[in-house]
Order: sequence, then C-alpha cells, then structure tokens
Amino acid sequence: MNEMTFTQGMAMDVSLRMMLWMLLALSVTSAVDVYDVCLPLPDKITEIFVDVQESTSVGSVVKKMQYNGTHDEIRVTADSNTYFDYNDTSQEIILIKKLDADRGSEREEFSMSCQLATSPVPTVAITVHMLIKDVNDHPPVFDEDNYYINVSEITPNGSVIPTPVAATDRDADKNSNGRIYYSIPEMYSSYFEIKNPLSTSLTLISPLDYETNPNMTIQVTAMDQPTGGATQMTATTTLHINVVDMDDLPPAFDEPSYTGIVPELSPKGRVVNVTKAISARDQDVTINAPLRYSIKKATNDYFQIDPDTAVVSVNNPPPAQEFSIMIEATQIDNLFRTDTTFLKIVVSAINSKPPTFQQPAYTASVPESLPLGSTIVTVTATDTDFGSRLRYLFAKEEDVFTINVDSGVIKLRQALDYERETEYSIPVVATDGQFNTTATVTVYVSDVNDNNPVFTQKEITVDRERVQDELITKVEAVDYDDNTVLSFTLASHASLFAINAQGELRISANQDNLTENQYDVVVIVTDNGVPSRQSSAVVKVKFPPLNPTIGNVTMQEAGSDVVSICLGVVAATLLIIVIILTVYIVRRRLQSTEQLDKAKNRSSLDPRGIMFKKHPGSRAPSRVAIDFSNEESTDGGTTLAENPFTLDGNSNYGYIHSDESENDRDVDEIQIETAVIPYRNPGKFPSNAAVFPNMEDEDGLPINELSHSYQNSSLSTFKDSNDSLHSDSTSSKKGLMKSMNGIGTKSLPNKKLSWAGNGEMPSNKSLNSLDHDPGISPIDEKPEITVYF
Repeated sequence: MNEMTFTQGMAMDVSLRMMLWMLLALSVTSAVDVYDVCLPLPDKITEIFVDVQESTSVGSVVKKMQYNGTHDEIRVTADSNTYFDYNDTSQEIILIKKLDADRGSEREEFSMSCQLATSPVPTVAITVHMLIKDVNDHPPVFDEDNYYINVSEITPNGSVIPTPVAATDRDADKNSNGRIYYSIPEMYSSYFEIKNPLSTSLTLISPLDYETNPNMTIQVTAMDQPTGGATQMTATTTLHINVVDMDDLPPAFDEPSYTGIVPELSPKGRVVNVTKAISARDQDVTINAPLRYSIKKATNDYFQIDPDTAVVSVNNPPPAQEFSIMIEATQIDNLFRTDTTFLKIVVSAINSKPPTFQQPAYTASVPESLPLGSTIVTVTATDTDFGSRLRYLFAKEEDVFTINVDSGVIKLRQALDYERETEYSIPVVATDGQFNTTATVTVYVSDVNDNNPVFTQKEITVDRERVQDELITKVEAVDYDDNTVLSFTLASHASLFAINAQGELRISANQDNLTENQYDVVVIVTDNGVPSRQSSAVVKVKFPPLNPTIGNVTMQEAGSDVVSICLGVVAATLLIIVIILTVYIVRRRLQSTEQLDKAKNRSSLDPRGIMFKKHPGSRAPSRVAIDFSNEESTDGGTTLAENPFTLDGNSNYGYIHSDESENDRDVDEIQIETAVIPYRNPGKFPSNAAVFPNMEDEDGLPINELSHSYQNSSLSTFKDSNDSLHSDSTSSKKGLMKSMNGIGTKSLPNKKLSWAGNGEMPSNKSLNSLDHDPGISPIDEKPEITVYF
C-alpha cells in the first residue's frame, strides 16, 4: 500500500514538473511575441520623447503611435493624465488641457501599456516624455512704474551707478523668451550708458552738475530675446535721477565791479555810498556755505570792510581823489574757494561851487507830427567840485515833455499840435544836491499840413438861365493849417462851366450846349501843403426846361423817327415775304407745266397699260397706280410683264375713285370720265359679253364682237385751270389716250355722264344708257383713275 502510494506520488510529481516546464516554455514564447508586436516604430524602444509647443490647441494630436502589430493583434491602454489622452482606435495621443510651460510644467510623463489581444499578460510598458516647449507669450514686467536714485554731482567719470530698476518675464525659457535686455534712449547717452544689457546699472561717462541739470528723467526699456522669429515684447519704466549738490563751486559776487562816493576828509566810520550793495554767494545753492569779505592788496588804510556784511567805510579821512580797491569773498569751510571784485571809490571835494550848464539856453524846432518818445534836446551841466553827482529836473511840472534825471535827455511825452501851441519854454534845473543852476529850453513847433480844406457848404443848389459867362455862385472853403493857399478846380462838366481862384463858378458854354435841365458840378478845393490835401462839394445848377423847338432834335421828332423806322422795317419784311411767295408760286407752276408737257409728249404710251380691277364683294372705290416708267416697246405699248396691273396680258374692268379733293391731285393725275373699254381678246376674255350683254355699236353689232378700241372715251388731267372739273366738255380736257395702232377705226358712240356743280350724280336714266347690266350699281361719286408716268 505504501509502495503504491509512493509510486503514485512520484508519478504526480513528474506530471507537475512537466506541466510547469510547459507553462514556462509557453510563457517565454508569449513574451517574445508581445515585445515583437508592441514596441513602437520606428526605433522599437519603450522610451519616446516628444516636443510639444505650449501654444498647441486643445484637441490637437501631439503624437501618432505606430506599432509592429496590427490593431487586431494588440491592445494599448494609457494611464490617466491631466494633459493627454490616448485613442486606441486611431492610435493617437491627444492634448486635452491647455499647456503652460511658464508654470513649471515643462515636462509631462505619459504612460501606456501594450499587450496581446489574445492574452492579458505579459504587457509592455511604454513611456512618452512630453517636452513642453516655451512660447514667448509674456512680455517683461517692471515692478514699479517709477524708480528714484540720488547721484552726487562729484561722482567720478566711469563710476558704475546701481539702480533698483528690474523687470521679470514669466516665460520659462530664461535663455531666450525669458531673458531680458535693458536699454536707455540716446538723449542721455552723453551722461550714462548701460554696458551690461542684462543689468540696469548705469555707467557715468560725463560729469554731473547740479547747478546746470539738477534732475534727470530716463526711460528704461526692457526687451525679451525670443528665438525662431517670434515677436519681441518690451516694457518701459521711468528712472528719476536726482543730482545731489556738492561743494564743488567757489563763491561769486553779484557784480563784477562796484562804484562808491564819499566826501573828502570824512571821519572814520563814515560809510561809503555804493551804488549797489556789495554781495557774494556760494554757487552751491543747496549748501550755501557762509562767506567772509576782506580787502586784498590795500596800498593804504583809508577804507575798511565789514567781513560779514561787506559794508565799506572810512578808516582814515581820505583826500579828494579816486581809489580802486579789490574785495575778496572766501568760503569759510574751504579757504581755497574764493572770488574777487573791484570797488571804485570817488572821494569828492568839499562842495563849494554850483554846477554850470554848457549853455544858458537851449532851442529845438520840431514838427507837430513828431512821434511820441522822440528826443527833443539834451541838456548838460558840469560841476568843478570833484566827485559831484548832478541831477536834472524840470523847474515846474511839465506834461508834454520828460527829462532823464541822470543824462538830461528831454523827450516828447504828448502829441504836439501847431494849431494849439506853437512854442514851449521849459526851465531845467541841474543840482549837485547842495547847489542848483537853471537853463531854459525853448521848443518851436513847426506846422505840418495835417488838416483838409473844408467847404462851408458841402452842397449848393441854384437856379439860373442859360446865359454864357453868367455867375452861378461863389463857393467858400477854409483850412485850419496856417499860411495855406487854396485853389479850386472842377471835377465834372469842366467844358460847360468854369471856376476861378476866388471860387466863382460861371457858365462857360453857350446855351445850345446846355441841353440838360440840371447839372451836378463837382468842385474840388486843394491846399498848397506837402503833401497837399483836398475835399469836394457839389453845386446843383438848375435851368428852365428846354423849348420843344430848341435843339437839334425834339423828343416828339425823335419818337416819330423811331415809329417811322419801325414801320419801314415791317413794310420791308412784308415785301420780302411777298416776293418769296411769288417766286415760289411761279416756280411751282413752271414745274407743273414742264411735267405736263413731258406727259403729253409721250405719245407712244399705249392704254393697254391701264388696268381696272373689280373688287369682289365690295363696290368701294380704290386708288391704283399705273407705272409707265419702264422703256417703251417697239409697237408703242407698255410691257405687260412689267405692268403691275396686267393680268395674263389683259385688263379687267372696274372703277377707281379717290376720296381726296380734286384740288389735291398732283400734276400726273389723270381722270377718265367715261368707262375705258380695253381691246377685246376673244380667246382669253369672252366674259366681256357678260359685262356688256346688250351693248351694240353703230352698225348694230354687239360690243363683244368688236376688236377695236373706242376713241370717244375721255382720259384727261385735272391740271387745266381754265375749265371746270365737272364740265362735260372733253375739248377742255387734255386728251391723253389715242386709238391704238392697227386695231380698227370704229368708234363707240360717246356716252358721257355729267355731274352737277354740287357733285350730285346724274339720273338713273342717263346711267342706264351706258351700263346695260342692272347688276352693276353706279357708285355714289365721280369715278376717277390716277395714272403715274
């Protein structure tokens, strides 16, 4: 029993080992197949690196995966990821969230697993490293809009001046998109420069001076450095530089020199009278260091100066002469900073003599038009006392003129007027402060022609007779300029009137030349000034109305002439119209006669060309045209083939009629007052017997048996003005149809119809004598036919 159990155990152990070996072999075979079909192409590696721009749009495909195995052989899954997802159907990696490399996500790991479609194990792990590429989408940004620094004006050239100016850029790529360069405008390049563009430190290249330019405002620009042709972004800020004033300048006097005066033998301590107080200041304004004054290189001790106030006074009584001393101002805290000026002191002698004018009286002659502010005269006085200072003034109040107290120049203050004042006498005083002296200035005002002459009356009206040399009036004018001579002239009608120097206006023309009832005579008065001035007045001279018979032509005669001329023009126009109408009528009649003669001369025309067509179903009259314009035939007849009214070479019977007035007929219109019976052609038209069944000739033969024409039919024109259009007489008509050659000579009795003068039709009896066919009704109006040649 135990042996069997051992044997069975051994068998089971062997079976298990064999199964394990089989599973191991199967496992190895499967593993080899998975790697073969799951590794991505083309490199067949499990680590893949993909560059993705951070500006890639959501939904974009960032990587198209390719495998050695087909979709039916493998299954690929992806781990959950914030930014990417995998589509197993299209085998694409898709962006599902906006990327931002500037927030630190410069790299993303995307993990996938690949396995056989027939077995879930084993799997191949695939890692896709997404390298997020930065895009220049952020400009540089300064921390502040304004920055402030202080720089001493004694900063040496070449010094590097640090500044707090700084900008940041959120772009992740600090080597390009996030790298910032700084610059300043060229207008400050003479003072500063940025040598390292990655820093805002300034290098001083020119000395600063607080007194010249205490403040500077510089615009600093920050620029990023994108690559790949991306747009560069910039930002600006303002740097305020305050130049700090330093003790770098010496003091300076307000004036380069000064002048003072003091009497001779003045006691010690008497202050010298200086025109302007002596003063100096430190040019370093903000420092304004205290100064000390002193006299340099004094050759005597006549004067002394207060070291703090710079007041100069007498130290020892000076003699009457001029002294020039040098005064120095020294900066207390820096004895090397000094400045000097000069003071001229005039020591005047004791005032014992008064001033004296160079001349006791001054005169000047000026025109009254002299402009204000013009110089009239200059008075000058002297004083023998050394150091005396003279002053000039008017002895009494003066409104027209002014005087300079130091120079004695007298100028015009108010406008002059010769007519108001011709002379001014002005007392002028010169004083040295103790003694005075006086001189007289006389100003003569010369007249200027500044007034126009004026008529006492601007308009004068007088009534006078037409008498030559008659005095009309005397005009008067005045001129407020002195010594003015006035002259008179005429500006109108100078050929009819005359005026003399006294202003007497007279008639100079004879009465025949004075054709107007009133004349407005313009008189001009002119003065003799330079330039001359003038004015005008009007004298209205009225005369009695002219006699209608006086003068060359009266108004009635002039009016009559105008009417005569108009009537003559109208008569001439009518005569021309009558002549034109007469010529037209004559020419018209001549043309009519010529055309009628041409028609009569065409004796070879054959009436076989005339056709009368019966209109079936209607007895309405009609108008037809018969054309004889073609060439004549050899037998004298028209060519039937060319005749539009020919039917098979024969004519039919009928009436034609025009509703137009007979007076409207043209020269070529022809009237047939009785029926025209064409020649008979028994072979083609036997129907004539039906038309005239009972008509016979003189011998009693029926008409249809005849083979000749009928001469007694009347074919005539309407152009004979001597006969009535409705007359029965054929002798008054122009016969246009003759018997046809070679056709016989028998005549049909002349059967004519006559119309009354009122256009009424004849009686039925007369009509029946011609038309024996009761089926043919007579027409209501006179039949007619028009033949055109």
